[in-house]
Amino acid sequence: MRAQIVNDVFSLAQAQQSSPLRPLELIRYLKSDFELLPWDTAINRLAFYINMLETTEIYGDFNKYLLDLVEPVYSKITWLHNANDSWLDRQFRTKILEFACARESSDCVQKAKQYFLAWMANPTVNPIPKDYRAFVYCTAIKYGSKSEWNFASNQYDAETDSNAKKEIQNSMACTREPWLINRFLNDQLNHTKVRRQDTLFGLRYASTKSLGNIMTWDFIKTNWNELYDRYGNSMTFAQLLNDLSTKFNTENSLNEVFYFSCFKV
Repeated sequence: MRAQIVNDVFSLAQAQQSSPLRPLELIRYLKSDFELLPWDTAINRLAFYINMLETTEIYGDFNKYLLDLVEPVYSKITWLHNANDSWLDRQFRTKILEFACARESSDCVQKAKQYFLAWMANPTVNPIPKDYRAFVYCTAIKYGSKSEWNFASNQYDAETDSNAKKEIQNSMACTREPWLINRFLNDQLNHTKVRRQDTLFGLRYASTKSLGNIMTWDFIKTNWNELYDRYGNSMTFAQLLNDLSTKFNTENSLNEVFYFSCFKV
């Protein structure tokens, strides 16, 4: 019931049937909610707000509001799974930890970095719980240096499991260093590094990141002919353009995507 109410209030706001502030007022109660469905719904619906605001001057205040929202819940859970945890318990813990790290909780970021450093110290044994790997990798690389990124690149090369490989590939796009984003993007067309079938996944991963979004769009425009010739008829290519546009918040940006997708074929 609570999850449905949260979803409905966000839907009304996005349809411009109520104030965009109304959902943010409603979800203040989540500070005392320890169930998965309301939090999962709120986090999914907040993605639109985050995408639209993260390049604006009010994003700092907005992110602080979200951090203040999750901190009371984050502070009451542990990083350790218990033997008697239900599936919902594990999913809830992972969801809260991931959101807290994404909102720049200093404690969450520090713990994620510690997990990753432990892996770097012994690359053959990954101590990071499987439920946490995606967000721990991303957080450690985002707040790390080229050392963390290079380690992930080496682990990507060595990994043989396709799902684990994609998880590492996704995390490498989390870096905040423009030159590493450029290196990552160029690697996607280097098929001695990245399998041909994984190229578009890599570009999609980069397109969903704050820094990677505009850099990925510039990369796609520069390499449009090659990418379209190889992948233009695939559903994943269409999904890539959709991923790019989710962060565009001006009409000019959307028109540019429309132009390339309609007239550059």
